[in-house]
Amino acid sequence: MKYFSIAIAMLLTYSSFAQNTTVSSSKEEVNNATEAFFNSFLGSNEAGYFLLRKGGPISNETILIEQYDQDLNYSSSYKVLGATGVMGDGTLHRKTLMNNGVIYNFYEGWKKSDLKNSYIVQKMNKSGSEVESETVLETETGKSQMKSASYDISFSPDGSKLAVLTQKPFAKGEKEQLRIQVFATKDLSSIWKNDVTLDVDSKKHPRNELIVNNAGTVCFFKDVKISGKEHYYQWISVKGDKVNVQKLDLKGNYPTYGKLKIDGADNFVYAAMLSEIGNARSTCQNLLFLKADVQGTLSASDVSPLGSNLLGMIVSEKNANSANYKLDDYVLKDVKINSKNEILLIAEHQTSSKAAVGTAQPPVYNYTYNYGGVMIVAADASGKRLWNTFYSKKQSEVTRDAEVTYGSFASHLINDELYLLWNYTDYHREPLKGFRYWEDMSGAKINLDNLFGPEAVYPTLLTKIKSDGSIANEDKTFMSEALSEIQKPNAYKMAIDPDFSIVKDGKIIVLSRMESISAKRYKFNTISVK
Repeated sequence: MKYFSIAIAMLLTYSSFAQNTTVSSSKEEVNNATEAFFNSFLGSNEAGYFLLRKGGPISNETILIEQYDQDLNYSSSYKVLGATGVMGDGTLHRKTLMNNGVIYNFYEGWKKSDLKNSYIVQKMNKSGSEVESETVLETETGKSQMKSASYDISFSPDGSKLAVLTQKPFAKGEKEQLRIQVFATKDLSSIWKNDVTLDVDSKKHPRNELIVNNAGTVCFFKDVKISGKEHYYQWISVKGDKVNVQKLDLKGNYPTYGKLKIDGADNFVYAAMLSEIGNARSTCQNLLFLKADVQGTLSASDVSPLGSNLLGMIVSEKNANSANYKLDDYVLKDVKINSKNEILLIAEHQTSSKAAVGTAQPPVYNYTYNYGGVMIVAADASGKRLWNTFYSKKQSEVTRDAEVTYGSFASHLINDELYLLWNYTDYHREPLKGFRYWEDMSGAKINLDNLFGPEAVYPTLLTKIKSDGSIANEDKTFMSEALSEIQKPNAYKMAIDPDFSIVKDGKIIVLSRMESISAKRYKFNTISVK
């Protein structure tokens, strides 16, 4: 009778976690490039998937492009040149990006004899194995390599255009100068360029991030610093010889985090978390949703408080109704735009600390990372607030390597529904028996080793936020699906890397890897949602 009861309990446990999704995994790969850690998914084309891996000091960096077939099995690897030439006279790798199935390597070069630096791009073949062409995009004179120009780039959403912003060298007592040039990616020919002098004083290392739309209009959000407590803000659009500078009123706030996006109608979006000037960057009191049309002309700019409805999901009723209440330690994770051009701002509670271990020299530290609840705010196409959602979760990790963490989450929009993919790190252990467990909503202990297998470093959960902001799977523990299949049949302990995932053909592809930055084995998982 005892064994019958256990069998029924196990059956109920597995039934309660029945999947609405399907998961398939590639075979486990042996990591033959332990000197280079996983950096990013570059993208895919008819030849397969491409990954970027990097490691080592920037002066002698290992940079690899790895190709995988359509089933995500390893195919080949290509080494990208990092630093070339000699100190003070050579090139340095800055970025590798994929656009419309083509890989581009970007370099910054310096020629001492001419006192010139350049921004160079190498265009690769479809298999990512050879450089097909090299083009000098920009060249600028400077007094020295350390006092030369800097560059920022952006591809348009349809991939037809590449914008380059050249930040000209700092000149004391002069106005800030930059050049914006837009190229056709088909042949990297110049469509237009414009040398722009802004009506602000030249600063060392200004922070200008640009974005270009399919029409070839370039926009950026400009923070003009007068002093530590005095700033003003501009929205700048440039196309050809036309420059439009529009001043923004942030009502005594400053952006702690913000992101530029292009919506489906080729309009510009800027969404940001704000705090009152004088408050720490770690606080958030208000939100900004800014919209501009295809030509970059502002159509809406709304600064609004977090509001008691949102705060009531996160803090006590008393605090939610307190004037000027500030949220602490929330970080902007992403801004997404759905098929209706509605804007989703996604932020997460994050804290970290470090503590020395023993008296070793050089010191050894334990790094503690805590990832808490997720705040999601939706606005319509004009920037007007639609709904708020707060998903409560708790993740905590301690590691000796500050670069190694399985925390936080991946977020993806599929059919206008938002999916959060994350590792459950806050499990408990049964005394004496030793198995790992969580407590479900009824208080029953769910044996994680039975459900996910002991080869799971951490269990994987999938949370679905519907298009109206409601959370699906309310009847399930954590209101999430437990993706037990993602861990099996691992030969070694693995967990998903939430920083390493993409959506392809409506499916989420995520990396699983062993622990340590140079994981010895890894695989890819494809999640099909319903």
